[in-house]
Amino acid sequence: MASVELPKCPGSLPDEVQRSLSQLAEVWARTAIRPRIRPAVLECWDRLIDEWASTKDLCLFVRKRGRDDARGQVIAHTTGRSLVPCDNTLAHWAFVAAFRGECPSIEDIRRSVDKRELPVAMALKAFELPLCEFRTLRNRIENLNKLGWRVCHRVSIGIRKPGSLSELPIEDLKLHFKRFLAPSNMFLVPKLFGGMGELPSMLEVMRTHV
Repeated sequence: MASVELPKCPGSLPDEVQRSLSQLAEVWARTAIRPRIRPAVLECWDRLIDEWASTKDLCLFVRKRGRDDARGQVIAHTTGRSLVPCDNTLAHWAFVAAFRGECPSIEDIRRSVDKRELPVAMALKAFELPLCEFRTLRNRIENLNKLGWRVCHRVSIGIRKPGSLSELPIEDLKLHFKRFLAPSNMFLVPKLFGGMGELPSMLEVMRTHV
C-alpha cells in the first residue's frame, strides 16, 4: 500500500469556516449568559489601574514568564520599582471584584499590598516558597475555573522582549500590567471551550463589546 502524506495546514481557512467562526464570536459577544461588568465599574477600574501603574512605590504585578520567576517574589527593577511575578489568579481577583461592583481606591490597594493579601497563584511550587512574600492563593477568592469560566484578554498582554524582568523597559512592564489587570481588557468564555477565547475572530469581535 502506498503511503499517504499528511497535508500541511493551510495558512488561511476557507471563507465558509472564517464566516462560521465570526458568527460564533458575534453570538457569544451578544449572548445573555456571558457575564458582564457594568461600564461605570470598568471606568472606575481603568482609573485605578492607571493610578496604580503610575504610583512608583506600589508593586507592579507581572504574569509569570519563565520557570525561574518565583510567583509572589518581590524583584527590584533597575529603576527601583518593585515587580511581583504571578499567574492569572490576580486577573481572576480583579474580574470578580469588578463583577461584584467593587471599586477599590488606591489606598485600598496600598493596604492590600502592605499586608501581602493580593492573590498571586493557584498553587505555589516548592522552590517558590522560600522566595515569595505574597502567598495568598486562588482559594481565597471566588474561583472562576470551578464555576466553569476561563478569563481571556481582549488585547494581548504578552511581553515579547527577551531578558530578565528586572532589566526590561519599565514602560513595557507598566503597559503589560495595565492590560493584564484591567477588567475592561477581560472577558469570559466557557472553560470547556476555553480555546475559543484565543481565536483571532473572537478577539476581534470582543474588542468592540463590553
